[in-house]
Amino acid sequence: MIVLEVIGRFVFGFLRALLHPAHVFVLLWCVFSVGMTWVMLSDSDLPYIGAFQGAASTAPGEVIECEPMPFYDSGDETTDAERVRAIRFKFKVNGQPILDTSYVRGVDYMAGQVGTIEYMPDDSSTARVQGTELMPTDRFLWFVLIFPAVGALMVVVSLTAAVLKGFLAAGEALRGP
Repeated sequence: MIVLEVIGRFVFGFLRALLHPAHVFVLLWCVFSVGMTWVMLSDSDLPYIGAFQGAASTAPGEVIECEPMPFYDSGDETTDAERVRAIRFKFKVNGQPILDTSYVRGVDYMAGQVGTIEYMPDDSSTARVQGTELMPTDRFLWFVLIFPAVGALMVVVSLTAAVLKGFLAAGEALRGP
């Protein structure tokens, strides 16, 4: 019974702290940073980061063409090692030809070059040339992931402090087990 009372006070204190005007900045930070990160993650290679670790099937394939992607090319400042290239390739699964695209930074593939294609056994349309990416993920994405982490830390710190302050103000003694 005492446990339910403590849990109820904690939940009430948490909700009261969450709705306090002093936490509006923290909440807005979290909502904005998570929203922006979601937009960036939807166009990145991160959802597939572990997809090709051991579970992927392989097949021989051939590069059709390899061309630089102008969107990721910042002009004269971009070195050849930083340029993102789209690799269009073809391969066969169970006799069915499949055309797909993967992306690489700094490596130039030649048309007609034969290589190993990795694909998911349950979805052969999720494929890439071995050693490349499924999406042209920008390195800036790793920096952007800092913002939701900072926001989550701010929420935990501010709400924990507010809840504890609420317990102490109510005269509750906080003791360990």
